[in-house]
Amino acid sequence: MAPLWMAANGSYNYSLSLTSVASSTILSATSSLFTFVFAVLAGVEKFEWLKLAGVVLCIAGSVMVTMDDSSGGRRSDDHTGWEKLSGDLLALGSAVFYGLYTLALRMMIKPGREDQLAMPLVFGYLGAFNFMIASPVLVVLMMFRVVSLDGLTILVFVSLVCKGLFDNVLSDYLWGRAVLLTSATVATVGLSLTIPMAFVYDIFFKDLKPDFLLVSGSLCVLLGFFCVNDVFHWCRGRPVSPTMRPEDNPLCDSKGVQELDPTLDEHNKSTHSVKT
Repeated sequence: MAPLWMAANGSYNYSLSLTSVASSTILSATSSLFTFVFAVLAGVEKFEWLKLAGVVLCIAGSVMVTMDDSSGGRRSDDHTGWEKLSGDLLALGSAVFYGLYTLALRMMIKPGREDQLAMPLVFGYLGAFNFMIASPVLVVLMMFRVVSLDGLTILVFVSLVCKGLFDNVLSDYLWGRAVLLTSATVATVGLSLTIPMAFVYDIFFKDLKPDFLLVSGSLCVLLGFFCVNDVFHWCRGRPVSPTMRPEDNPLCDSKGVQELDPTLDEHNKSTHSVKT
């Protein structure tokens, strides 16, 4: 998982220096599609047309909002054609690595045993391995003067630590729990809800005047999230994990109808007769 995490974040951050923010954001938004495809191919999730439609809606919403942000002529033209192509490929690769990273986390534990996985321990090991892998690389880059730490002041260092604790650590922990408790696709699509949340924040606190693209994009993200979550199976009011087929549920028959344990039924009858 550590190499996948480093590849996903490193390729995305490096793509920002080669291509426009709009292109990088749009291509990285396809991570939900790659996550869904990988989960279906690995047999972790079942293919559902409604779930695919929800993923496509979320991607379309992200594209609309990004195009609205870049419509004011703020796109960067300082990059050459080769640099833009390289940046776009890196952003697309970041989406692929993120899908693999999400799938790897989901496959770490079997459905129904999510509580047995200590999420803080997982991310603790993930951070330790990333530190051990990235530290020698950073030293080599500093030796060849590819990377410089001249701008790393005390204020910048404290800001990085605070961002790491409250942004990366807390958000990754909540996201990891969401992957285990729901599914890889649902958790990835759920990250797109930052778009309508940011939209509401800008309206109330920044006096933003919403336009067609912004409103349509936010609604597409919300609708896509609801479509993805509507594929959950229910067994007489008892939800079945989206990663588990109804026939795999020991309390359900082949049609997904919950069956009662006959021994429990006999125990209830005997208990009732004793009371009477």
